[in-house]
Amino acid sequence: MAHGEHTLDPFGRDPFGRSDTGRGTDRRTARPTGDTASTPRAQGTDSGRAALAAGPTARSALLVEREAECAVLATMLAELGEGLAGRIRITGHPGAGCSALLRHAGQLAEQAGFPVLRAYAAPAETNLPYGVLRQWFPPVEPIGARLWSGVEAGGNGGLLARLRQELRAATRRAPLVLLLDDAQWCDPAGRRLLTALTRLPLPGRLLVVAADNGLPAELPVWENAAAWPAAQGAVAHAHVLPLRPLSTDGVAAMVAEHCGEPAAATVVAALVSATAGSPALLAEALRRATALGMRPTADQASRFAALAADALGDRTARLLDTVPPELAALLQAVAVCDGQLEFDLVCRLAGPLPMAAAQARELLAATGLTTRREPPRPIGAAAGHLLAALPAAARSDLHARAAELGHRVAAPPDAVARLLLGAPPVGAPWAVTALTDRAAHSRAVDRSEEAVRLLSRALREPMGRRRRAELLVELGLTEARTTPGAGDRRLGQVLHTGGADLAPLRLVAADLLVVRGAAELGGAAVLAAANPTTATERAGFDALRQLAAGLPGDAGGRHWDPTGQGCPGDPARSGAAAWLTALDGRDLTRARSLAHAALAEPAGGTTLLAPRIAACQALLLTGDPAAARDGLDAVLLDARRREAAAGVGRALLTRAELELRLGRLDEAARWLGQALREVPLEHWHPALAPAPLALDILLNHWRGQHARAERAAAVRLPAGAEQGVSWAFLLFARGVLCAARDAPAESIECFRECGRRLLARRWTNPALLPWRSLAADALGRLGRRAAAARLALEEQELAERWGVWPARCWSVRQSGSRTIGEEN
Repeated sequence: MAHGEHTLDPFGRDPFGRSDTGRGTDRRTARPTGDTASTPRAQGTDSGRAALAAGPTARSALLVEREAECAVLATMLAELGEGLAGRIRITGHPGAGCSALLRHAGQLAEQAGFPVLRAYAAPAETNLPYGVLRQWFPPVEPIGARLWSGVEAGGNGGLLARLRQELRAATRRAPLVLLLDDAQWCDPAGRRLLTALTRLPLPGRLLVVAADNGLPAELPVWENAAAWPAAQGAVAHAHVLPLRPLSTDGVAAMVAEHCGEPAAATVVAALVSATAGSPALLAEALRRATALGMRPTADQASRFAALAADALGDRTARLLDTVPPELAALLQAVAVCDGQLEFDLVCRLAGPLPMAAAQARELLAATGLTTRREPPRPIGAAAGHLLAALPAAARSDLHARAAELGHRVAAPPDAVARLLLGAPPVGAPWAVTALTDRAAHSRAVDRSEEAVRLLSRALREPMGRRRRAELLVELGLTEARTTPGAGDRRLGQVLHTGGADLAPLRLVAADLLVVRGAAELGGAAVLAAANPTTATERAGFDALRQLAAGLPGDAGGRHWDPTGQGCPGDPARSGAAAWLTALDGRDLTRARSLAHAALAEPAGGTTLLAPRIAACQALLLTGDPAAARDGLDAVLLDARRREAAAGVGRALLTRAELELRLGRLDEAARWLGQALREVPLEHWHPALAPAPLALDILLNHWRGQHARAERAAAVRLPAGAEQGVSWAFLLFARGVLCAARDAPAESIECFRECGRRLLARRWTNPALLPWRSLAADALGRLGRRAAAARLALEEQELAERWGVWPARCWSVRQSGSRTIGEEN
């Protein structure tokens, strides 16, 4: 209803016995007005009681979980028909449904036959004296002209007394209901008059119902925001109805009412989070959803949340246009701090406020954009919308001032770090310390994405070369858990740093790249950009380049003689030499000796992970699983200490392979599960991703879980996976599956392609993968006995040269068949 419009008596009489704008007719019925006093009273009492007893009118969806408040309204209106006056204050934050409940009160009153006068306060009228009262009693009508004549002349002329006299006369004819919406925008003069009116005994059968959110229009009168109707006075009945946010059940009920079907739990949870239980926000989001034809199914949860966020953004923009600048600044300070600083510090950040912190806190809650707990925080996506109203430079400055204020008052370091995330570089050492300390805590509690943001922000601060390289390594380790490709790029940056003082960091970065497989597809060229400056660094890079290349011989095909590459006291070179010697399959004693040397405790310094894992793999091929197990346990402990996820995953995977080779299938499954929890399959580098998948296939197949093995074999791997040497292991596993389902031709193709890839790298040792004997089995089943005999003989000769039969390295028996690699 527009401002200034009021509802007349439904029986054709104005509640004050006046005609409509002096014309002598009722606005709706065009019935001549009369002067009968008994009829309205009888109707207002008897018919009103009967109507209220029959039940309320159809309620808006905005009245979900407002049953108790509706009952109070119905009771007060029934008692009004009995002659008892009263007042009701409906209060809640914007969007809580105050206006909806006020409209419901008007509907109940009209249903009971009571005249209703409505008024609406508005921000634009806060400086219009008695603006609300002028809506109830327009100056153009006789009663209004008498009331306002003195006011128009510059004084109130006993306005309160005259108003009470007129109200008493009107309520003799029928009970009267006065409704006021958005009372927080009431002008100061009107608020004082309403306060005085409701503190005195109310004149006659009058019920005053006002709705407000406690947010004032002007700073000078903020302290009076809750004055009406705080005092009980001599009023027959007085109630304050505070409206709380909807519960989860309430949100679900409202969604079901709007959408016509129950909502999925994910949709309800998303809307609870996005709206903080605000009925108005929820109703607007649901209106938009139904306009788009959306259904509240689980897959639509994010879309419902986005619509709610948009509705919140619209409400935030409207509110910022109406509140005083000081309150807007306070809201934006709350959005920046987001609960990280005590509220008195937030107020200091916002600037001078003409009120105490307690009053400011209540005003914030009244906006409906912040929580009521201490310290206040923005609800849902409100923080982003509040800060979006600021220019980018002002936002950054506000974050910087908040962080500096937190540092000066010794706020918790994690709070200072969070505030720094949105600030430009402050150029102070404390900023780097706060960010890195918080990042360490975030990693410890498995919040890697937060740690990445903190470390990335720390790198924007000015710092020395060494400190920057340390943070790059730390960030690379952290990103390995979330975005491994980005982590590889960070480690690559470290390789390009110069100076002898950074040699240990360059080695660590190169080691992590090799462990993850990031150096394999590009071979040694990935590490060639590094320029070692010390003898230790050169030895380490030599070993890592050999492991990345994975060639027992050099590029020209000359057999690599590892004798000079590994020696006691040089663990990295010894580890690389042990692995390449084992792959070559010629000198078991030398391979075992080098592996033990690589795993020996170093005299000092940090040992690399990749050469030690390679040494453990070499021990597997030499038939020494006990030493390999001990070495892997040490590597695993060291990798965990360094928080090197790639190193942990690689060590766990090798341990799973060890157990699988020993035929301990349950143990192998446990270790493989740990490896994939530490590094999910999608986070493995494409060069290495086939390895855990191959183990999973073999493990499930030999445990009799053939369907799971087939599903694993069908998993699609990322681009580049076929180029790595680990693809040969996947081909071997697929060949085993093909042989088991009686597809010898397919299995031969898998085994032969596996062999071609291994031989291209000169990996000839049959203890690595007994592809020849299994291919010979398949050839024999196809009747190609000569080819089968040649492959079987070749494997026998290579095994004799190496000194360990594949059967000792692969003791798993396929269901009812002989041991893998058993001599033909």
